[in-house]
Amino acid sequence: MENIKPTLGQKIKALIKKSPYKSLLAFHRAIVAYAEGDAISYSSLHNVVNDTKRPEENTLYQIALVLKMKISDLRRGTTNEPLETGPSSGFYPYNESSVLYNLYNNLPFLPQLIKIKGHGQTSEEKEFAANAKSYKFFYICNGTVDLIFKQEDSTIDRREFRKGDVFCFDASLLHYFENRKTQYVEILIVSFTKPSRAKIIT
Repeated sequence: MENIKPTLGQKIKALIKKSPYKSLLAFHRAIVAYAEGDAISYSSLHNVVNDTKRPEENTLYQIALVLKMKISDLRRGTTNEPLETGPSSGFYPYNESSVLYNLYNNLPFLPQLIKIKGHGQTSEEKEFAANAKSYKFFYICNGTVDLIFKQEDSTIDRREFRKGDVFCFDASLLHYFENRKTQYVEILIVSFTKPSRAKIIT
């Protein structure tokens, strides 16, 4: 017999019962303590756990924050399974209709502005280019973020960057960005390639 996935509301309700808060009202008080004036309403929380209304991203964000989870993990295993990238992971690439894209689309490189919500992260990735090395140059527009490199022997190199910091690195290394704070992060990234003989100082 095929296992039936729970709805998102059913999973959240079960997680709340296992949490220190137990009741929905106590859980909502915890949300208010975190988000204060920006906290979601009790009715919004009630609608989510009872699957009576499709939740907004901010609603799921506050629920996940109190449960100390990422939104993608909250949705995983439910009928609302997350995508690997997109809002569920906290990764917001600007699309081709953005002002940033239109401003730079005639140049040999394309800046990308991404926004990572609190306790969110980007997907792990590598970048390669034929007969050249791929690099990324980024500037932290807002917040604090960790750039994480995964080596072939599974060791992890974590580097923290704050607003105003700039950095360039070899994008062919397995890497991702992680926001360990509650405040969102904005990062301006430029990807480009250079011949292998070029020397990049990082």
